[in-house]
Order: sequence, then C-alpha cells, then structure tokens
Amino acid sequence: MVGQILNDVDTAEITPRLRGMLRFLRKMTVSPDALGASDGKALRAAGVSHEAAADAVKVSLAFNIIDRLADSFDFEMPPPEAFARAAPMMIKDGYRL
Repeated sequence: MVGQILNDVDTAEITPRLRGMLRFLRKMTVSPDALGASDGKALRAAGVSHEAAADAVKVSLAFNIIDRLADSFDFEMPPPEAFARAAPMMIKDGYRL
C-alpha cells in the first residue's frame, strides 16, 4: 500500500480520509502559499477531524523542518545497517530517550 501511495495518492487504494489528509499535507509541503480555506473544507468533507488534522500537520511540520535543515547542513545519513540495528529498539521503545 505504501508503494501505491508514493506512486499516486489519487489512485491508491486508501480511505477518503487518508487521501484527503495526504493531499493536504502534500500541498502544505510543496506549495504552502497556495493553501487556503478551501483546503480545510476539503479535509472536513473527507471526514478528517480537526484533532486528526492538527496532529498530522504537527508531525509533517517537524519532518519538513528536519529535512530542510538536513539538506542545508548536508547531514550524513547512516548506512542501512545502522537503521536495521536501531529498528528493534525503536519498535520497542519509540522515540523515548
């Protein structure tokens, strides 16, 4: 399913709520100046609650900031093996320090 979404969110086999939220987040990320009240209305029409939208926007904003900083400061990505080693801990404990 992730592959379908990455390929084309508009034709992926997902719920209207998820499609609406992903479209909103894409627009917020790619063309934030074009985001307007009609986009919020489309979210509500898709069945996305205010709380769910706020949560998704907060997560997206955090990742957008991190991504832009990583690009700006040329952060080094760990090799895939490092992610594989960390995955069991992340699954068990999440992001707690």
